[in-house]
Amino acid sequence: MHTMRFARQYGRQSLAATFPRRIDANAGNFELIDNNLASPI
Repeated sequence: MHTMRFARQYGRQSLAATFPRRIDANAGNFELIDNNLASPI
């Protein structure tokens, strides 16, 4: 989450990869996108 904090602090866009299924390994990306903290790529 340090990257997300840095991006918000300096007004940079954050991107998160999307996947066809939600599993533990990619759950963080889904949370970022669902909470509008990152844009999907």
